[in-house]
Amino acid sequence: MQPTNRQVERSLAALLADDPPEVPAPCGAEVAPDPAERAVPDGVLEAIHALPAVRSDRLDEARSLVAAGSYPDADVLAQKMVGRIVCDRLR
Repeated sequence: MQPTNRQVERSLAALLADDPPEVPAPCGAEVAPDPAERAVPDGVLEAIHALPAVRSDRLDEARSLVAAGSYPDADVLAQKMVGRIVCDRLR
């Protein structure tokens, strides 16, 4: 599912706010426990931290597109950049 521009704008506004608003859980949904209270299986955090900052498969793909003279248009590139910023901030 791809977020709408409005959803991205609202997400960015919430992420940039000094005091983000509380978002109520949907009816019938369980509220996740405090992160400090959740048990993380052994080795998960270490595995995440061991992941490379750059995925070589994506870098190879991008290099082959550039070599072929195929570049994304400005709108596609902007959408990917905003999506990446949102995802990075949500981590």
